[in-house]
Amino acid sequence: MESQAQNHELVLVIIPTFNERENIEIICEKILNQIINCNVLIIDDNSPDGTGQLADALAHKDTRISVLHREKKMGLGSAYILGFQYALDKNYLSVVTMDADLSHDPIAIAQMQQLSQKYDLIIGSRYIENGAMINWRWYRYLISQMSNYLVKIFLGIPFKDCTGGFKLYSTSLIKKILTEKIFSKGYAFQFEVLYRSIKLNATIIEIPIIFSNRTRGMSKLSFREFLLFGYTIFLLKFRTWNRN
Repeated sequence: MESQAQNHELVLVIIPTFNERENIEIICEKILNQIINCNVLIIDDNSPDGTGQLADALAHKDTRISVLHREKKMGLGSAYILGFQYALDKNYLSVVTMDADLSHDPIAIAQMQQLSQKYDLIIGSRYIENGAMINWRWYRYLISQMSNYLVKIFLGIPFKDCTGGFKLYSTSLIKKILTEKIFSKGYAFQFEVLYRSIKLNATIIEIPIIFSNRTRGMSKLSFREFLLFGYTIFLLKFRTWNRN
């Protein structure tokens, strides 16, 4: 088991899971084979397909992998908050958030690690030059573009990709983020934390990534998530923003 002193030289990759048994072993192998100075934390929401049990088996074979189990599906954002606190408790240098469904290529983490010496937050962006999306259906693309447009218009976020999940955070920024009252428990977490990071005067940069649509398993997006998306924009726009 890594000591906290050793962890301070490492990046922690947080992967929330719900029914990702088909993908979790592959993504862990990709991360750990391609990226040095890296550990993986899987946060499983009691997946019925046995993702949590497979994650435990992977952790048993490789000490660079750790697993946290939650009793039920509780939302992407709350999983990341739990992972952020874990990273602080274990004294990690920085944290990467990414999807379990193989849509994010771990090779980009190396560039993020280099940039983390200068920036608090590095965004893996689908919408800047050299970024792209592969095998996305037109309606998914339209939803993503509309979501980004709404966030930019109502919250004034200046970045191209406000809703993506592939990011690196410094733990110094995470400490500040965790003092905030985060509204969103689901996918809206992505732009809420970006918005709050801007308000905290974090240094932020976007880098291009290639986003590939999942080929195994089912998407977790739902109509309820879209409602919560709009609700989070409303709260951030019309409630007084303050640091608590």
